[in-house]
Amino acid sequence: MGRIVKPFVIFSFVHVIVTLSCAAYAMAVGSARFDNPELPKTLNESAASAAANVLMLPGRLVWTSWASKNLSNSVEWFVLVANSGLWGATGAAVTMRMHWRRHGKSLRAAHHEQ
Repeated sequence: MGRIVKPFVIFSFVHVIVTLSCAAYAMAVGSARFDNPELPKTLNESAASAAANVLMLPGRLVWTSWASKNLSNSVEWFVLVANSGLWGATGAAVTMRMHWRRHGKSLRAAHHEQ
């Protein structure tokens, strides 16, 4: 179990950074449209926005407009961190599974080693 904690933390941290970076970049690139709403969306804005939306799933499904109006920002940050934890756990599990398969170990044998 200890071998999976480090990849879990790394994947979760990278997920938070990439998600927030994509969202911030999409807002920065699209900021010109605040002054002039008739400007078309750029490809960079669309791509960054789409990437941020995908990376925010499934937490984005939990955070509804009702939640945004009635719950505190700390709950929103908790949802973001929990979402990144879910992505991190998935990334760590896939990575460890690939590692075990590459080295010819079964999951059961790897579990008994620890």
